[in-house]
Amino acid sequence: AATEAATDAELRFIERLAAGTATPGGGAASAYAGAMAAGLVAMVARLTLGKKKYEHVSTEMAEIMERADALRAELSRAVTEDSAAFEAVMAAFQLPKTTDEQTAARDAAIERAYHGAAAVPLRVARAAAQVLELAHRAATHGNLNAISDAGSAAHLARAALAGAALNVRANAASVQDRSAAEAWLREVTELEARTAERLAAVERTLSERKG
Repeated sequence: AATEAATDAELRFIERLAAGTATPGGGAASAYAGAMAAGLVAMVARLTLGKKKYEHVSTEMAEIMERADALRAELSRAVTEDSAAFEAVMAAFQLPKTTDEQTAARDAAIERAYHGAAAVPLRVARAAAQVLELAHRAATHGNLNAISDAGSAAHLARAALAGAALNVRANAASVQDRSAAEAWLREVTELEARTAERLAAVERTLSERKG
């Protein structure tokens, strides 16, 4: 019953993505991809733990599993948080602007909402980068029979980061606080560069270990 409920929830999320509504959108989907990536990393770690052949990496795998589970929970929460943040932006635009005071309050609310809408995908990008790092370690030292899953995790994490970065950039273009916007842009650019290198390292590792 629990499995059926989880499957139903997943299907509902996909249906909601396909609906003609603004949320959930690319940001929520990116967080979902990141959560799936973290789940795969944890799976590889669990398939490695307890195997005599991999006793020498048991401590590392236990650490990877624990961190991956925590990141999966964080990214799962971000799925709904991203939608809520964008809905806050839309709500701010609906505020009245008849008087100067109302206009000023509306502008301030819009600015706050855009900051909130940027914060969630920025957290997703950071978490996805961490998942990719863990995927590389899992691919390098994990159960050889599951390293393709580690590779899948790495690609999903990179996709999650790319989608989150698009949302950060979209919100950065809309805020008045250009100093904050530039900081967000610098960070996602650095994350993208670092994870591109890490993904290439995962591919090399997969090729070498598959022999």
